[in-house]
Amino acid sequence: MKNYYLFLSSVLLVFIAGCSKNNIDKNADKEARDYVAQLISGQFTATSIPDLKKESIPTLLMYSKDTTAITKFPVNPISSYRSHQNKLGLVVLWTVESIRQFAEKNVLSFTRYPSQNALLGMKDPVSGGFISDYQAQLAVANAYIEWWENNSNRNFKSFRDINPMDQTIYRWR
Repeated sequence: MKNYYLFLSSVLLVFIAGCSKNNIDKNADKEARDYVAQLISGQFTATSIPDLKKESIPTLLMYSKDTTAITKFPVNPISSYRSHQNKLGLVVLWTVESIRQFAEKNVLSFTRYPSQNALLGMKDPVSGGFISDYQAQLAVANAYIEWWENNSNRNFKSFRDINPMDQTIYRWR
């Protein structure tokens, strides 16, 4: 009888653990989809990047190559540059970068900006300026997708410090 209760307890524990992770993934997916929907519809009104979790990354990456023009998106308040329009994919990638740098850390929401702007620039300091062509967005999107696909089965803390853009010629500005 003791073995029966031990077996039943083990099955119940596995079931509960599996359900809770599944619920986290579903909630993270919904939060990411709601965020993207707000960006697309022009309904985004927050003053900071949303506090999304690492489980939101796969959903966000689905939009990383999207060039839809958006007019309401997170803006770093300390940046002197203001853009009135951006591409959905770049803002989503910038959000993934924020998650990579700050998720699971005790950081205030208004300090989770991974750079001054959700814009790309060249790593080469001589080139300067912003890069807004689709080839740059595509290269960065592919780098983040590869980073996620190569590491997502590992503990997030063990790969969060791997910069997806290291193998590109771009950086966040």
